[in-house]
Amino acid sequence: MKNYNESILKNGLQVITSEDANSSIITITLGVKAGSRYEQPHQLGHSHILEHMLLKGTKKRPTIFEMNVEQNRVGAYSNASTGSERMNMIIQVATEHMEHMMELLSDMLQNSIFDEQVLENEKRVIIEELHRAEQDPERLASMINMQNLFSGHPLSNLPIGTEEMIKKATREEVCQFYNSLYRPSQAVLITVGNLSHEKALILGEKYFGSWKTATKEVGKAVDTAKFVFPQGKIVQTFPNIKQSTLILNYPAAYVSAGEIAVLDILANFLTFGHSSFLGQELRHKRGLVYAVNTSNIAYSDAGRFSITAQTTKPKEVITIIKESMSVIMNHLPESLFHEIKNQTIGVFIRRNADPFNETSFLGMNVGLFNRLVTPQEYIKNLRTVSYGDLKKVVKKYITQNKTFLTVVGPQEAVEFE
Repeated sequence: MKNYNESILKNGLQVITSEDANSSIITITLGVKAGSRYEQPHQLGHSHILEHMLLKGTKKRPTIFEMNVEQNRVGAYSNASTGSERMNMIIQVATEHMEHMMELLSDMLQNSIFDEQVLENEKRVIIEELHRAEQDPERLASMINMQNLFSGHPLSNLPIGTEEMIKKATREEVCQFYNSLYRPSQAVLITVGNLSHEKALILGEKYFGSWKTATKEVGKAVDTAKFVFPQGKIVQTFPNIKQSTLILNYPAAYVSAGEIAVLDILANFLTFGHSSFLGQELRHKRGLVYAVNTSNIAYSDAGRFSITAQTTKPKEVITIIKESMSVIMNHLPESLFHEIKNQTIGVFIRRNADPFNETSFLGMNVGLFNRLVTPQEYIKNLRTVSYGDLKKVVKKYITQNKTFLTVVGPQEAVEFE
């Protein structure tokens, strides 16, 4: 059984540990509330640029090669990612090299030099990354979906940024963005593996205790109190795309931990495995799709339950999905509901055995609830969900007058009325 603990260092840095004495590796994640939703119109892409630059040299390790060779020689894996609400830096390594990598992570976070020549090179790299994303129909549809579903809300800011703002970004602006958001009180250090909470606190204080707030200014998210989710659809056509990507969204204002558990059960019923309801309806009975997926995503002040599929028959597929969802409770009787609930628990346990998935789960819940949510607590939430809870949540969110549909595909396939 893993041990989960949570503490706050003197400088405000949150420390969460998942101790597993039988593990031979340690996974260390430093997460900061500094995603694209904190960007102003003239800063689009700054979070992502900053993520790149934190990996490109420090005062102690001034070159990219020096930084990477230290990690490579101990067989470590490292990466970073930027989302709508978080930036994560992650290192996984054999336990014996854990302190070395903790020091390296601290150095990257606090002492990066943001070399101007390196910045100009990384801007070109990021633009290439943006162009690659735009050539991927599913990623393109996802980007178009977020921009339109959250139009008027800061979640419409794409983490990758825009080409115009990426080109304009200066070293001074990136440093100012760092100083306004990157502070210990906005961050969490998560360790998963063979490291006790007591030792993690000692190392956290040793390597991150000197991290101080650089300025009094705090990057602020836009006030979203008056935001209203759109209904309807957005259709965009591209001549070189052969299949249409459909994303049917059921938006929610904000979902609680209990509602998240209910919607996770529903998502499992709809699209997990070849026995899933929509998998049977769309692939195995009609051959209309290769795959169909459901995502239940909660943000700090919003949520979306989305069904995604790629097909050459978009009208037919969306008609089947909408008609099925309008009477979904007819397809999920109480006896089957209990089976799907147990299935959802099994899926979570299996996925959470992967340290990367576990750190992602812990970090996501810190972002939502500002505290440690253990896997055991989440499983308990799943177990306590009743069939009546499912009915209430479906009635509240899965309604046809709340949908927003995104369709991206070839002209001849997406002529929706």
